[in-house]
Amino acid sequence: MEPTEIWSKAFDIVRREVAMPTVWLAMQAARPLTIDGNYFVAALPVHEDYLAGHLQDNQTATAIEEALRTVTGRILAFRLITGETVADWEAQKAREAS
Repeated sequence: MEPTEIWSKAFDIVRREVAMPTVWLAMQAARPLTIDGNYFVAALPVHEDYLAGHLQDNQTATAIEEALRTVTGRILAFRLITGETVADWEAQKAREAS
């Protein structure tokens, strides 16, 4: 299953569990990029980065991770980055490694 399909199905689950339209808006703005090891990586473009906090609070991130587990059948940690491409994710990993 592709990240886009996984994210779409996870969104449907989260929308039923989290009654916060700002979370739904933020999830719709996020672009699923890749599954990298045990991470599901999504990105918000710079001009929509103001929505990041809605997805990164503990309750919402936990709901997203539970939805991802339901959809994929495996445990995936949710990572949200600012950017738009897998190259942005690679750059983020490089910054964190240094």
